[in-house]
Amino acid sequence: MDTNMLKLFKNIGAIGQCKIQKEICRGIKTYNEALDNMIYDFYIRINSKEAKDIYVNFNYDSPIKGITGLSKKQTASADMETYLRVYPNTLTRGDYVQFSFNEWDDFHKSVYLITSDTEREEVNDKLVFLKCNADLRWEGLKDTPYEKVGFPCVASNDSYGSKTSLTNTFLANQDTKVKILIQSNEYTKKIGRNWRFIFGGSDTDIFEVVDITRALDEGLIVLIAKKVETRIEDNMEDSIAFNNFNTMVIDIPEKEKYQIEGADLIPMGETCDYYLTDSQGLAISLTGLTLELSDKKLVSLTKNIKTIHLKCLQEREVVTLIIKRDEEILCKKNIYLGEDW
Repeated sequence: MDTNMLKLFKNIGAIGQCKIQKEICRGIKTYNEALDNMIYDFYIRINSKEAKDIYVNFNYDSPIKGITGLSKKQTASADMETYLRVYPNTLTRGDYVQFSFNEWDDFHKSVYLITSDTEREEVNDKLVFLKCNADLRWEGLKDTPYEKVGFPCVASNDSYGSKTSLTNTFLANQDTKVKILIQSNEYTKKIGRNWRFIFGGSDTDIFEVVDITRALDEGLIVLIAKKVETRIEDNMEDSIAFNNFNTMVIDIPEKEKYQIEGADLIPMGETCDYYLTDSQGLAISLTGLTLELSDKKLVSLTKNIKTIHLKCLQEREVVTLIIKRDEEILCKKNIYLGEDW
């Protein structure tokens, strides 16, 4: 075969490879467009009558939408677990949620606690929740919003021999220990060993904390408590056990450190999302907090339970986002506006 024929065959091969590459690129483009236009099951259900109004951390002004479900636990046990599907970054472990299971159910009557890590699905988050069956109250809540209602918790002694759960009645054995799951917040972090609690106003349901775990499950505090005898100073009517805080060593952790997570620069006309995170890097609720801007003309600000939306209105400027609790500044962040720097 002469040189000219070899060149011809090589050119034909190159042209063929080029056509194949073009078809691959065209297929990738078509596939990506199909993904962009795909209608996910979650989007249909979250906008249907099936979706429920979910009230987070007792904020009744701006509910989020969620879908409840039931699935088998991913363990050897045949037990089932209940979960919520919600838009991303709207719930996290340790959040209290309230909702109605049906049209006759009053959502105020039940409180649920998010107990799992966030499982990210295609377009939504999935989180497991448990129904709170008791609440913790103590004298230190006086003059706070939780003075009369306390903090809902999940109490059980599943891990300590006989498999029973705490209800509004009582646990029978005097040496029973219970495991208590409760939201981690500025009030519950003050709970220390030897603190006593009354469940349901019952003189047979008084427990004393013997162990505390704060570090393993972000957003939650795990208490282990043993059953103890009643004392004459116990306030059974209000379910507030006597604790001599003057002589008791109170286990107060270090002050929480916060930061604002999000982009350092917002292009002109675009919107970026920002989150207030704790020392564990978890986004926390903005309920009860104040958001301030160094100059309101530079950006527009909207928010939901955990997300701050900032839209750039001016170029070549810097705006400071400030988050406060009462008059205390939790954190601040300088954000550059526009791309021409």
